[in-house]
Amino acid sequence: MPTIATTFSEGIIEAIHREEAELRSENLYGYPYRPSWEDVRKERKVRLREREPVHALVRQWCGQEAVERFDELIALRNEVVRLGKLLDRAVEALRKRGATTTAATIESDLGVPIAMLMDRDRRT
Repeated sequence: MPTIATTFSEGIIEAIHREEAELRSENLYGYPYRPSWEDVRKERKVRLREREPVHALVRQWCGQEAVERFDELIALRNEVVRLGKLLDRAVEALRKRGATTTAATIESDLGVPIAMLMDRDRRT
């Protein structure tokens, strides 16, 4: 019998991933209006560390298959971004060497603007 966590595992795991990313981002970049940078950094590390057991338990409820599927999705998104950047550099190099037709053909064959591939980098 499916549980709520297994039924909605995709959305739940995405929410956990988003929360962890936000906490890591806060930990790295912080907020300029806080009184002491060091105190804020420690506070964020503690918040992230406190949430880890909760996130692990929720992932367990969602099931190993859903967690692995989500991890694979994240890895695939990262690979698309990496390949998009590589392709962008290759097309730019072709243009600089005067092979504009080849560069345009590669972009056309891709079917998606290279900028769209790299836009995914911000959402992962």
